[in-house]
Amino acid sequence: MRKKIIFLFFVIINVFFYNGCFATKQPIYNIQNAPIHNGDNLSYAQIEQAIIKAATELGWKINKVKNGLLVGIFTSPSYMAVIDIKYDFSIYNITYRDGANLQYDGSNIDKLYNNWIKSLNDTIQKKLSGNLDNSTSAL
Repeated sequence: MRKKIIFLFFVIINVFFYNGCFATKQPIYNIQNAPIHNGDNLSYAQIEQAIIKAATELGWKINKVKNGLLVGIFTSPSYMAVIDIKYDFSIYNITYRDGANLQYDGSNIDKLYNNWIKSLNDTIQKKLSGNLDNSTSAL
């Protein structure tokens, strides 16, 4: 009986260790309704340029589909991700569209993708804040 308990204990520890340290898939991280603090009334062009600049600095290739919709493509030697970036004067969304080698199964994806999106979101927020600072200093 004691051997079974010890064996079960080690199995449980190994499962937690493996899933915590080596798991590569996570629930997909999309950005929904991220605020654009537009107290200085940034134009559509300024918002769009801040998003494009943030993305291109991180290696994304951006294509404008129409006002309010950009498509971003990120490629590395082993991976490719395609995202939609929808925006207006007050919010933006970043959503997964397609990819290669990201193990996307409809709800989970390789954690590298989530890291790319978190970094993109942080950089967009910084660029939008920079635009706000620039627009107020020009007044």
